[in-house]
Amino acid sequence: MSEVPAKKGNLGLSMLLNWPDDFVNKVICGDCLEVMKGMPDQCVDLVLTDPPYGINGGRGGGSKARGRGNYSGIFQDTREYIRDMVIGALKDCFRISRATIITPGSKNLDLYPQYDSFGCFYQPAAMGFQRWGMMDAQPILFYGEYYLQGIKPMPCSFILTEKPSCTEHPCSKPINAWIKLLERSCPKESIIFDPFLGSGTTAVAAIQTGRRFIGIEIDPGYCEIARRRIAQAQEQQDLFRKPAEDKQGELLLL
Repeated sequence: MSEVPAKKGNLGLSMLLNWPDDFVNKVICGDCLEVMKGMPDQCVDLVLTDPPYGINGGRGGGSKARGRGNYSGIFQDTREYIRDMVIGALKDCFRISRATIITPGSKNLDLYPQYDSFGCFYQPAAMGFQRWGMMDAQPILFYGEYYLQGIKPMPCSFILTEKPSCTEHPCSKPINAWIKLLERSCPKESIIFDPFLGSGTTAVAAIQTGRRFIGIEIDPGYCEIARRRIAQAQEQQDLFRKPAEDKQGELLLL
């Protein structure tokens, strides 16, 4: 896995990246609206992303230090940012992907396009509050075609009791929750795309489940965190793969 810098000279990043060599299994540090211009139609199998929620420090599950308003300062976590940046990116996701899964939070759910299916992560141990009680569910929006439609129905909602997979990001998703979504939404070797990669959970889940990834993240600090986690996940997969290859070689010799 190699890195792709945010800028090269004065040209737009999309003009300097070649598909697929500069995209697949890469973390691209840049603006996803710019980078996606260089991605062909229907070039990825699944978009799986957890974008900013637009709460600007508002209350949610977890501690204050892990609140959605505690990003690094590269962008403003506001309703306006969701409308102008996230929704704009989502429209391009529909162009480049066969299916899209997004966890948008509930605060600005009204800004999102009509979804094809709806689910949620139910969190029975949630600590956050909303006006009518506990903030114990987070929506999941499904767009596009389910690849096993009519063959194997998948649950659209899940119980979530797992802790976040990374403490270096204000709202990292639990890795096993992301693995569940991946395994139910596309086959192995699929290309998974996350335009708001954050600390890299989508890429790590893709590696652990035998899938490829493309990640874009605008914050250089989070890019470095993601790259470190991805390298660790790849090393672990290599460790698991070598004993299996050695055993297969022994069987062939016999």
